[in-house]
Formats: sequence, structure tokens, C-alpha cells
Amino acid sequence: MALNRILRCPKGRIVINYAKWVGKRRPSKHRAIKQRGYKALAVVGELMITAGLVLGAYVVYELYVSNFAAEKTWSDSTIQLEDKFEADYRALIEANPGADPVELVEDPKPGEAFGLLFVPKLWPANKPVPIREGIADRDLAKGLGHYSETALPGEVGNFAIAGHRATHGEPFAEFQTLAKGDEVIVETLLGRYVYSLVADVKVMPEDVWVISKRPSLPELDSLPADAKLITLTTCHPRWSSEERWIWFGVLKTFTPRAELGKSA
Repeated sequence: MALNRILRCPKGRIVINYAKWVGKRRPSKHRAIKQRGYKALAVVGELMITAGLVLGAYVVYELYVSNFAAEKTWSDSTIQLEDKFEADYRALIEANPGADPVELVEDPKPGEAFGLLFVPKLWPANKPVPIREGIADRDLAKGLGHYSETALPGEVGNFAIAGHRATHGEPFAEFQTLAKGDEVIVETLLGRYVYSLVADVKVMPEDVWVISKRPSLPELDSLPADAKLITLTTCHPRWSSEERWIWFGVLKTFTPRAELGKSA
């Protein structure tokens, strides 16, 4: 069907066939550019939706899946460690009658779970968290990590450990509730160590002096030279790694495993 239009002029009506006049219609250059722009916007929109879905999945994993997986690992490791402590200690004593168990225990290997930590103020449900040798991501994803260059539980010096404040079980989620005098309990093959918190400080990530053998802090300077310290480190604020929040404690009591068995 021809494209016709009636135009009016002083001499009367003239019928013009536009199809014959302009020929086959083609999209203008401006229209083609707009179409390409729409396609580009559609692609960008799809990419943004995909990115949003990926980000949402990551957030769900960090907030829920990682916590569930970590707590499952804690539970399994705790049961295994408690049984292992009893069996290994009994075997150690039977094989070395009269010897001091402290002199017989080997240092933990990287990634090995060698202790359990319980902070009543943080975990009132009496749920200890495994302590692993090292502070690599894979170690902290399974509990708490021990700074390998620092002392072990009960040794003179500073037993320093790190833990997440958010995600991966977030063992130190309620770190802000800690106060002077709160107990920190560590259990190893050798027995149970009870520390008492004495001071805290917030520092920058590069301030590694906090895990030195004897951190320089007024509350610690008055302690004897052979003091046995514990240092808890975590991120601050909770959802950031801008700073580190540190709590220091000092060993108050130690109960050998042999006596723990008697009291059980």
C-alpha cells in the first residue's frame, strides 16, 4: 500500500506518493546509534544483576555457611581432641614412668590442632574452640590460630593467639564484652591452664610488639620476669580490619592432666 498524504495548497488538492518520492525508508544514523546504546545498556544491566547475585551469594556464604561449617569443624575437633588428650597422655606416662610429661611433648606441627580454648564470658554454652598451630586463613577458618613464634601454653613468655571477630565461626564476635579479671581457659594434652585478663589495647596491624615475649604496657611491667602471659588478638571494628584489638592475660593456675582425671 503506497504511502499517500494530501497536502493543501492555494491551487487546490495535490496527492503525493511518498513511497515514490523518498524511495525505501532507512533508519537514520542517529537512530542506529541509539539502538546500539540500548544494547550496551542491556548488557551492562545484565552484568550488574549477575554481579549482584554473586555478591549476594558471597555474603550469604560469609555470614551463614562459613559460620555453620566452622562450628561443625569445632565440634568434631573438640571431641577428637578430648579423646586424643586422654589416650596420648596415658600412653606417654606408661612409656616414660617417672618422667616429666612437659619434657616429652613435642611442639605442634603447622596446622595441627593442639589445644582447646574456652572463655566463659564469650561462650557461656561451654563450647571450647580448637587452637591450631599457625595463623593462615585455613587455620583461622577452623578455629583459633597460634602465632608460631610465640610461647606455648604454660611457658614463660607470651602465648599469643588470633581469631575471627566476624565470619568463619566468629569466635571473638563478642570481644567487646571482655573485662579485667575475666578467665581464659586453655586445655592441652598436659592439662588445664587458667589465665586472668589484665589489660587491653587497640593498635594498628603493623604493631607486632603486642605478641613479643614481654609486651611493654604499664599493666604488664609490674609482673615478675618469669610471668606466663596470654594474648588474644582480633580485628577492630568487628566488620573491618583497620585496627587490632588486643587483650593480655596472666597465668593464675595450672592443673596437670593426671589431676583432671582424678577429679573427673
